[in-house]
Amino acid sequence: MVDRLSPTPVQEQSIEVTVEPDAGPLEATVVASGQGFAPGEMVRLFLTQHGSAGGYDMRDTRAASDGTFSAEVVIPSDAFLWRGTMVNFEALGLQSKRRIETPFRITE
Repeated sequence: MVDRLSPTPVQEQSIEVTVEPDAGPLEATVVASGQGFAPGEMVRLFLTQHGSAGGYDMRDTRAASDGTFSAEVVIPSDAFLWRGTMVNFEALGLQSKRRIETPFRITE
């Protein structure tokens, strides 16, 4: 017997973000791509560093109807204190609050 009254669980799509290239100097243009966000959701892209209280908002972009996004982003010139270090490139869904990060190296 099939229980037609119980809702079928909805499986959430895995969330991912990538940055190409995965290293670059200040003011470099990189392409951030991701998936797993809500259709049409605004996604905020920013840099953070482990143990640091602050970060750098780089831009907002809108996820497509399938929850993916791709956007060009410029590494901020005022992140000069992070030159030569590994930072976190993060994507945050502003409505879903889904958040993911990937490493990015700011070169000299």
